[in-house]
This record gives sequence, C-alpha cells and structure tokens, in this order.
Amino acid sequence: MSATAAEVGTTDPAAVESADDGSECFLRFLLVNGNDFRMEFPARTSIRGVKNAIIKSKPQELVDLAEKTHSPALEKIDDIRILYLGKFLEDYKTLEECSLGIGSSNSTTVHISLKPSLSVNEVQKERRKKKSGCCTLQ
Repeated sequence: MSATAAEVGTTDPAAVESADDGSECFLRFLLVNGNDFRMEFPARTSIRGVKNAIIKSKPQELVDLAEKTHSPALEKIDDIRILYLGKFLEDYKTLEECSLGIGSSNSTTVHISLKPSLSVNEVQKERRKKKSGCCTLQ
C-alpha cells in the first residue's frame, strides 16, 4: 500500500511536491501481539503523515489489537506512537530524517504503540466484572 501525496499530512503545495521525489520507504509495522502490516511512503513523509495514513487505511490487524487492548478507535493521530530503535518518533520529523531505510528494497521494522483509552485500574475492574463470583476449591 502506497501513501499518496495527500496523505503526507500537509496542504502546502511545495511540501507535497517534495514528498514525491522518487525515494520510497517501505515500513513494516510490528504490533505487540506479534501481528504486522506493511505500508510504503515517500521519503519526505512526516511521521504525522504516516500516522494519518494508518488511521485512513485502518489495517485490520491494528483494529483487532485496539479492540483487544481497550484502545481508542484509531480516530486521532495522538492515539498512535511509532517506535524505532527504542525511541518514539516525533510527529514533525520525516522518514528521511529518522533514517528509516530510504531507497532500500527491504522494509524497515518499526513498532506501534496504541494509547489506551482506559487506565490500568479501569481495565482490571472490567475484567473482574466478567469473571463469575464463585470460587473453585482444589
């Protein structure tokens, strides 16, 4: 899947032109449950533009993970964090600035972290509600 210039995350015509300079970045997004999905972007796409493209395409693997982890419905860019080599990538940086394997035919693996919509205590309370109220003796 390739991001279009409109998905770069800007309305500035000069930035859109520079986003399509021929250099491509192939990204493999690894999720905490071991699933992954792949997308392709121009090298000058901002991290914010990558997040925007993810939200627009709503990969099924990410939607499933969001449901299982009580995360938001992938509607806001701030709900997604992208990690590379143990660091969160900042929204204003481009893929090129982050040195994400530009021009390589191999994909670069990055991790996605979803912002939970519920606190840990709220999740534990929900889990307790689902459990039966009886005990088992061994």
